[in-house]
Amino acid sequence: MGRNYTLGDQSPLEWSASKTFKLGDGILEEATIGAVGYAQWQISDNQINLNPTSNIGQSLLSRLENTRSQIYAAGPAIQVLTKFGLFELRYYDEFGAKATPSGQQLMFSVTLAGNPF
Repeated sequence: MGRNYTLGDQSPLEWSASKTFKLGDGILEEATIGAVGYAQWQISDNQINLNPTSNIGQSLLSRLENTRSQIYAAGPAIQVLTKFGLFELRYYDEFGAKATPSGQQLMFSVTLAGNPF
């Protein structure tokens, strides 16, 4: 038993523009502030393996197979390099969504230094 549908392939693009500031040689070493974003487009049609018997069903199936999703997002980002590691905070606000849900994302990541002492 399998699925009766396969979603089309997606093509993503991520971008950022930022400025890095040297803070010193203590605990805080550098701060990078800027903007981040992404775009994602569906580049191939959906495959739906159904056989509707009515004209309305066939029309709806054709419409679903040929609908392609897209979404865009942008927002601010800050990255701080310390003697303990790298800390990053990014916020994305999604917009221009077509055939896909949209919302907001807040992402935080930490990369710890091997031996800060």
